[in-house]
Amino acid sequence: MKVSDYQENYHTGWIKVYRSIVNKWWYNQSDYVHLWLHLILESTRKNREYRWNGRTIQLKPGQLITTRNKIAQKTGINRSKVDRVLKTFETELQIEQQMSHSSRLISIVNYGSYQSSEPLSEPRVSHERATSEPRVSLKQEGKKVRHKESEKKEGMAAPLPQKPRSRVKTSKSSSNGTSGAATKALTVGSTAIYKTFMGIYRKRMTEIVGAAPQIDGSDGAAMKKVVTYFLGLTGNDDGKAASAFSVLFDNWGKLDDFTRKMVRIRQVESQLTSMINQIKNHGKQTESGRPQLTDIDPDSIQ
Repeated sequence: MKVSDYQENYHTGWIKVYRSIVNKWWYNQSDYVHLWLHLILESTRKNREYRWNGRTIQLKPGQLITTRNKIAQKTGINRSKVDRVLKTFETELQIEQQMSHSSRLISIVNYGSYQSSEPLSEPRVSHERATSEPRVSLKQEGKKVRHKESEKKEGMAAPLPQKPRSRVKTSKSSSNGTSGAATKALTVGSTAIYKTFMGIYRKRMTEIVGAAPQIDGSDGAAMKKVVTYFLGLTGNDDGKAASAFSVLFDNWGKLDDFTRKMVRIRQVESQLTSMINQIKNHGKQTESGRPQLTDIDPDSIQ
């Protein structure tokens, strides 16, 4: 490597790539990996002002203003594929997008947690403990020595050490009276159960139609409704809800020809009542230990 290359690399900086990226379902699709790295590399690293959409805004670390054409030109990914990949990242809660008539503002979610130049919080806390605890111990030891000397002079017995009081944190109910179940439903988009359902849908629908399903923002919103419904059906039990959702695909062959074509998750959500009715009328499923779609009351679907 030339000295000039090293100096250029030093001044342009670097990014962090965590090994957990290999666990992403899209890791074996090079366009997804390429575009994800491109977004991290192109996003700003510090606050700066930028003129966008007729006003001056403050770009924060992890944000960039770009266009579909510009991304396609820099990465070599065709424009329609760029849109699909970005919508996937948005559905997976990895980015957020704001559109204008000529460009888009992309924000990488949790950018600061992964790309900060500072050490991770856990090691930093551990270091503070390692450096602070000895000093406290020495100070306390000095107090103990002086205390013992004082006791010898006064002829008093040392008092028994008192057990420190434990602090118990109690959770307060929300001021608006929202129950735990309702709160879970309202925040379902940011929880692991949402990703579990999306993983089941991708896997099972790929098996059924022979290709990965398309997903955009409207599909993501529809999936939230599906998750909320199955959580309510199973008493907010994540495992049972996911299992009940999987049963729907176990019985896909019992649907009529028209309904079987409803493969987008937004279509599944809109046809859920019809699907359950068809499966119920086709016959009860006898497999033991799994939630039964025949137990679902279609009238309860909102």
